[in-house]
Amino acid sequence: MRSISDLFIIVFALCGALFCGLNAAGLEVFCVTQGCSLYAGYSFLGISFYVYGLAGFVLIFVLTLFRWRWNAEGLLIFVVVLAVFFDALFLAYQSIFWPCASCMIVAMLLGLVALACLGSYKSLRSKMFYGLLGIWFVLFIYVGLSVVKEVVAKPWALHGSDDAPIKVYFSPTCPACKKVSMKIVEDMRLVDLAVFYPIAKNEMDEIRIAQFIIDVDKGKNKTEALRYIFEEQNSDGPGLEIDAKLNLWKNKSHFASQGFTVIPVVISPFVIEPEPRFDPESFLKAVGEGKSPAPLWDPNDAGCDAVSSQECD
Repeated sequence: MRSISDLFIIVFALCGALFCGLNAAGLEVFCVTQGCSLYAGYSFLGISFYVYGLAGFVLIFVLTLFRWRWNAEGLLIFVVVLAVFFDALFLAYQSIFWPCASCMIVAMLLGLVALACLGSYKSLRSKMFYGLLGIWFVLFIYVGLSVVKEVVAKPWALHGSDDAPIKVYFSPTCPACKKVSMKIVEDMRLVDLAVFYPIAKNEMDEIRIAQFIIDVDKGKNKTEALRYIFEEQNSDGPGLEIDAKLNLWKNKSHFASQGFTVIPVVISPFVIEPEPRFDPESFLKAVGEGKSPAPLWDPNDAGCDAVSSQECD
């Protein structure tokens, strides 16, 4: 039994070392979440976290391979407990900030190493380690679900690229959404920097979104179709396919996960000039003269409840 468990430890440690080594070299293996690119730059004492992971897995591999000759069982157990402890801390960090898919692969391999060690070393079977492993497991499941949600429930764009810096969440039947969206759409330099995510509040929203999809499939320009989506349309229009309904659910889930409840929402890394025709020189001149440009929408306009199906003013 011990030899089989040791074999599993060696295999999992070798896989962990290889995975950490590839990521430390900058290959970004299984980097499918925003946290991956962020944590790739994290370091301690100038050394990448992946290098520490590589060193830890290599040490576990070597100690397991030569433990009979070196009588290194105690050191191996110490390294495994320490690794699980620090990984639990990092999982806790990810649960608060950004989940990382590639980091979860490292955590999974470390967890498998720890389980294999439990089968091989009785001295590791203590209440303290079981408690630590239990905390690690809860954090692992929580962060894992966050990774799955980020990967599977990515928002669906009607217009624009997901990489666009300006992100607009809107409802086709929301008057405030129309005002904001049109001010962006009518400026060709802004519309190229924006991505539009629809939120369906009611059946009419779904009809307008379905009509947008049909128009684009027939060859209509997406920008023109986006303008038309805010216009009054027949209430007995086309319905949405199942995949489109699922995409709208993803949008609402992503919208809610950011703490938003009212639309429109515009997320931008820079201040958006609200004039239909963006002129940097005029904007700077207006600011220099102490003039305030008009906001994207009337601050007295409360927008629309993203959850309620009722009409909003």
